[in-house]
Amino acid sequence: MKITKILITGGVVFIAVVLLAGFGCKKVDTTTTGAANQEAVELEYWRLWDDSTAFDDIISEYEGSHPNIKINYHKMTVDEYENEVVTKLAAGEGPDVFSIHNTWVPRYIDKISTMPDEGLVSYITVKSGCKTTTQKTQSQQMTVQEYEDTFPDVAQTDFLGTTKDESAVSKNVILGIPLSIDTLALYYNKELFNSASIAKPPATWVDFQNYVQDLTRKDIYGDLKISGAAIGTAENINRAVDIMYLLMLQTGTKMVNDEKTEAVFDKPVQDASGESIPTGLNALQFYTEFANPKKVVETWNPKQDYSIDAFAKGTTAMMFNYSYKIAELETKAPNLIYDIAPVPQPTDITAKVNYANYWGEVVAKNSDHQVEAWDFLQFLAKKESQKKYLDATGRPAAHKDLIEEQLSDPVLGVFAKQTLSAKSWYQADNAGIENDFIKMIEDVVYNRATLEESIHNAATTVSELMKND
Repeated sequence: MKITKILITGGVVFIAVVLLAGFGCKKVDTTTTGAANQEAVELEYWRLWDDSTAFDDIISEYEGSHPNIKINYHKMTVDEYENEVVTKLAAGEGPDVFSIHNTWVPRYIDKISTMPDEGLVSYITVKSGCKTTTQKTQSQQMTVQEYEDTFPDVAQTDFLGTTKDESAVSKNVILGIPLSIDTLALYYNKELFNSASIAKPPATWVDFQNYVQDLTRKDIYGDLKISGAAIGTAENINRAVDIMYLLMLQTGTKMVNDEKTEAVFDKPVQDASGESIPTGLNALQFYTEFANPKKVVETWNPKQDYSIDAFAKGTTAMMFNYSYKIAELETKAPNLIYDIAPVPQPTDITAKVNYANYWGEVVAKNSDHQVEAWDFLQFLAKKESQKKYLDATGRPAAHKDLIEEQLSDPVLGVFAKQTLSAKSWYQADNAGIENDFIKMIEDVVYNRATLEESIHNAATTVSELMKND
């Protein structure tokens, strides 16, 4: 009896389990990302500045939804980076994804790929009832319009290009994705401002000239004791050429011709009334007068300490720089009482002009995995990914939605306010052009050439660089 009861009970349990399992299959309807029919792909990602921790969460999330793709992140030093990138790319090796400065685009245009028309093809595992199938799916590509809706004008200028399709019809293409956009800002010493009874930073360049005179202090021998601002020379001012670029762009200087074959910043431009204005020359004169002992605005000279050191020591009241110098300044002078303001603007300007300095993520043209690399970059372009990056690094935003969120930030708000009005200009060889501008400034400061000769010589040498491009 007991044996029979046990057998019957066991049979009932077995049938119940089978029935429940069967009914359970009918209720299952799930979709999971899988790597079915997909080869394993490793993407090499090279960058400067940021440790891997800035990308850990982003990469982990991307790899989680793309199990067949592994991203190897490498942070490199400034000294080795560009030489290593160029050497490896020339050898058909190197990174799949890497960063280039916004001024490097002309030099790298033949080394980077454009976003492909079709997105990444992947496969998902679909479970329906007791049946499992593999389905093909394709990611949607970011359109040029979506890019314009997402990133500021300066990114569109630098990282949108033009190519021709199979029918020889021109079309706009995406070259790179920015994660952050920095802008030149004004750092000022609040204690020196208070001592000079100056309540707020200069809004215009006329204000700036007046403040410089109020802040500058000289000893009985006429030597500078306190400088009003680090401006006027080149060699002892960090990013001096960027200040020069800013002034030229603010005054409406046309930097290169429309064909991008010649530098024209030495040539006058016509204003609304048809009058020819030597805007580039005027900008150079304005800048170098701050290092001219014959001018009332003299406040700097080649003997001054390097601009960042002078500001850190409290021997100059103002300097121009980017947000990435905050950390260095906090290390050099943790007790310095200072603030950051937007750069001054011309009094008669109709629209504000600021100067951008930033990097974009690009895909190597020789990569065997361009589609996968671009899919990852599109993931980086998403607001959520960009926010994770900004939270990890404390940098100014590039995504328009995040720029808006940073406007009220006590530190980054200044930079966020300038991003939408930031500009850059076409530089065929940014390093060579920087050297030419340094020489132009120093030739004026040391009286080696007149203003007219200096700017003409610079335009000539920059034009030569453009011909060799």
